[in-house]
Amino acid sequence: MASRPVFDLTAAKKDPAPPTLVDLDDSDRGPLLILGGLRDHTVPEIVARQAAALYRPGTNTEYRPVPGRGHSLVFDRGWREVAETVLEWVRRQDRAQLR
Repeated sequence: MASRPVFDLTAAKKDPAPPTLVDLDDSDRGPLLILGGLRDHTVPEIVARQAAALYRPGTNTEYRPVPGRGHSLVFDRGWREVAETVLEWVRRQDRAQLR
């Protein structure tokens, strides 16, 4: 089986703090924007919204729903609107840091 070596490598690594472990209470981390496509069937919008809600208040996490979009937010038609949303958010973060 071609996938067996990959499985063996993955299973052999026993890291007590894997890189996928997220500290939801880390107020020292940078700002986080979570986008949820309202037509996303891969990661339903409610899951994106709930993921944002898991972060402790005060950790600069923001959730933005994206109407009419699926999972490929920046690849499909309308990507410019998504990019503008993100750029506006980044600019706002930049202004907040200057205060």
